[in-house]
Amino acid sequence: MLTVGGQELPLAAVALANTAPYNMARVPAISVPSGTTSAGLSIGFQIAGRPLNEATVLRAAHAYEQAVVSGEGGRHPRAQGQHPHRDGQWCEL
Repeated sequence: MLTVGGQELPLAAVALANTAPYNMARVPAISVPSGTTSAGLSIGFQIAGRPLNEATVLRAAHAYEQAVVSGEGGRHPRAQGQHPHRDGQWCEL
């Protein structure tokens, strides 16, 4: 179980909510870790490409990893600023 917005949800349901649109559209996509919040929570982003263009998606993710993570001594940077929640509230990263 995972708590999202104060609600307990099955982990599979949370994961599928992020990947199902890409799977249904039959486009390649990759989730890339991009840092942590000040609370230590992992954050990331997704890169999606055109159908049957997995190589471009993988190259883009690799380029990010090389540019950002390599410059941070092998670690993802800590995110800074604010992030909007779905409920319209903001939280510090």
